[in-house]
Amino acid sequence: MYNLEKLIVPDSHDDNLKLNCSYCPKCERKYFPLKEICADCLDSLTNIEINSNGRIFSYTTIRTDSPFYKAPYTLAFVDLDEGVRLLARVNVESHQQLDSNKRVKGVRTPITTKDGETINAFEFKIIEEV
Repeated sequence: MYNLEKLIVPDSHDDNLKLNCSYCPKCERKYFPLKEICADCLDSLTNIEINSNGRIFSYTTIRTDSPFYKAPYTLAFVDLDEGVRLLARVNVESHQQLDSNKRVKGVRTPITTKDGETINAFEFKIIEEV
């Protein structure tokens, strides 16, 4: 299983949660989660920090329990402001408030594994546009 705690910059906070991302200096492509080699030019990647603010591209409501979440829960492809698209859970109180293009931001969330271990992960929450 992928180490979810490596994805979050350790000293970042929910008011400005940062994620670890891979960056190709040659072709300027960004990857999330972390990778070692660029899929476009096969050059080595460096790790950078990116903000976790973005917009929902597409979403779906899952109606079956997963090892980490009780149904129903929402997964969304989120286009981060810094040019990365990723799939993650969106914490919504009412699924009616959700639609594509809504602004979201990343927040820390603890998840408990089937072995009872608690790990730091992240999810998105909707932010109101002013």
